[in-house]
Amino acid sequence: MKCVVLLAIFSVLAVYFVESAHLGPNFGAGDISGHLKNKNYILKQLNCVLGKGACDNVGKQLKVAIPEVLNKNCKGCTSQQAANAKRLITFMKSNYPAEWSKIAAKYKK
Repeated sequence: MKCVVLLAIFSVLAVYFVESAHLGPNFGAGDISGHLKNKNYILKQLNCVLGKGACDNVGKQLKVAIPEVLNKNCKGCTSQQAANAKRLITFMKSNYPAEWSKIAAKYKK
């Protein structure tokens, strides 16, 4: 369960880092702290991203955002989005290295 929650946190937050034509410039530009606290929302998004549940609009965007962040190093991100991505990745690597490995294995090319 801990792994599922952590993957969900990463998945939900990854959406806040990417700026591209199909996500829009304001997507992910806000503060990410509040999203770390809503486990039900995180689990819903994780189930979508992993193909285990229905996807809402955020979930659909997550499926695009995660590979963008991991594979393109947030190249299309604003400075705020890039800062959020760096903060989250550092957090995951420091606090949840096993879960980070699973995320990278699934989405990194």
